[in-house]
Amino acid sequence: MTLITSDKKFVPALPRPIIWLGKFLSRITGWGRQGDMPGFDKWLAVEYPHTSNWDGLLFLRFAAAEGMRSNWIIKDQWTKGWIGKFFLAVGAIGIDRTSSHDTVQQMVDAINKRDRVALVITPEGTRKHTSHLKAGFYWIAYHSKTPMVLVSADYRTKKIIMGPAYMATGDIEADMAIMFEWFKDKPAGAKYPEQAGNLFIRRSAKAGLSAGKHDDSAEAVESAE
Repeated sequence: MTLITSDKKFVPALPRPIIWLGKFLSRITGWGRQGDMPGFDKWLAVEYPHTSNWDGLLFLRFAAAEGMRSNWIIKDQWTKGWIGKFFLAVGAIGIDRTSSHDTVQQMVDAINKRDRVALVITPEGTRKHTSHLKAGFYWIAYHSKTPMVLVSADYRTKKIIMGPAYMATGDIEADMAIMFEWFKDKPAGAKYPEQAGNLFIRRSAKAGLSAGKHDDSAEAVESAE
């Protein structure tokens, strides 16, 4: 992977009342941030490990406090009607998960047509222990040329850790080795350390040099749910 930094500072994008509420909740719960917020217009927040529903709530509160307008993936049926308008307004990106649709390509298209994206993805795809991570997020980043920012929540220190930012090179084995090195000590700070997924990817995930030609493409969606 190629280590990169943004040439711009992070600019809050949420209304001030939401930011004030987020800061208030962070203050009374004792949670804070370690590291700098990225100033990229588009980026993927790759969050590991994901062992509890609290992880999502923590990140929502963190995003509010920082003024970060985050995006997340849902099934496209949840973007219909009045409830769909609400989900879309708060950053949801709907995709069609049927087998005839390439989920990685859908996400690449969704990112490319937006001016700003901060897509939050958990590579484990589940709160339970899993033998491997899902590589869909990697191919989304690679094909959309979007930076990946490594993120982790440490329940011991009550810090959301903002790690380095990387561009995927297409050499998934080499790139994942760098990512795994940064993440290797993070399970110790998880809500339930024993449930952290193994830092491993399946062989089928390594052949995805173009969107739609790798087995883990559909798993990109599961990793954000």
